[in-house]
Amino acid sequence: MPLTLLIAAGNRDPRRFGDPGVFDPARADNSPLTFSGGAHFCLGAALARMSAETVVPLLLRRLPGLRLAGPATFRDQIVQRGHGRLLVTAG
Repeated sequence: MPLTLLIAAGNRDPRRFGDPGVFDPARADNSPLTFSGGAHFCLGAALARMSAETVVPLLLRRLPGLRLAGPATFRDQIVQRGHGRLLVTAG
């Protein structure tokens, strides 16, 4: 079942974080991610927030042993950066 979760470069500035490439939702001094603003505000922002707030906690509760099962690869795209492959195991 495909799942797309795109965070792009949010909270990954190496000038601010010691290990910016590591996903750490408990990292101190994180800033909330945004959906741009003004004329470029994402029309799907409310749906994306609702989905993330609902589905991610549900997924983690149902699969508490969720872990990476191999190295992640990234798509070679500029417009929509994201994983080409992110294998996980449910425990």
